Formats: sequence, structure tokens, C-alpha cells
Amino acid sequence: MKQQQQQLKNTRIMWHLEYWDGPQSGVLLYNNEIHYFKVQSVGPVNEDWYRKHAVYEVSDDDKIRLTTTHAIWQAHIGLHTDYWPLNGRELHPRRGTQHGPKVPCLHYGPRTDSDFAWDEYRTLTKYWEAKHGAFALEGREPIGWIYHDQLYGKDKEVEK
Repeated sequence: MKQQQQQLKNTRIMWHLEYWDGPQSGVLLYNNEIHYFKVQSVGPVNEDWYRKHAVYEVSDDDKIRLTTTHAIWQAHIGLHTDYWPLNGRELHPRRGTQHGPKVPCLHYGPRTDSDFAWDEYRTLTKYWEAKHGAFALEGREPIGWIYHDQLYGKDKEVEK
């Protein structure tokens, strides 16, 4: 029997894996545990756009898969997909001033476009995944959902 999904609270993005006008998928903290998120729906509401993400629990093995492949990414490509708090404030990757300074994310951080670095990243990731398996969502049901702003620690009460 399919479980009713609920809106989750107290989430914070750690890094994104896919990005198009905002994170499409990635890793977040929920109840101080690593979870995976992926866009579930996008649409207009009262002339405003929203993005709703499904949140999935991950096994201990999947946590190792996600964090190891991300560490390879950081070492060879860059930190531009990471998000973290600074001085106790949550930072948004694409805004400055009222939200705090910009953080290394997307085009705002140390990164490389070197073909050698990309080749090395792909080779190491393929080797590691061949040995330990790749992360996959098939057969998983989301435990709940969040809106885009909740990735940055801003909980919304209004359902869309």
C-alpha cells in the first residue's frame, strides 16, 4: 500500500547533482541524516513558479556511494555545487547582500573546465562505481516532499 507523502520540515541542501534554474536533484540533510532529492513537479501558482522536490531515504551503502563520488567530484572538478552555512547563517548560492555573501556554487566557485580533470573524474567514478555499485532510485518511494525554498532552510506552511 502506497504511503501518503507529507511535506517535510527542517531540511538543508548539501550539494546538487543536477541544476537548471535551481537544483533539480542532489543531497540534503533531513533530521541530520543524508537524503536524496529530485524534482517531482514544477508549475505556476498565482503568477509565481514553484518547484516541488521528492525526498528519498538512502541506505548506509548509498550514503557511502553518494559521498564518495561527490568527494571525487570536489577533488577533480570543484566545489561549485556545494552549499554550507557561514557564521550560523544559511547562504543561498545565487544571491548576495540580504541573503549573505555568495557561496561557491554553479559559476561562483573554484572549478575547472580542464579536459584532463574531467577525464580523470569520469575514470575514477566509473572505477569506483564498477567496484561498489552506483546510486540508483529505481523501486524507491519518496518519504515526503519539500518546496525549493526549503532546500535553504526556509520552511513554507502554504501548500501549492
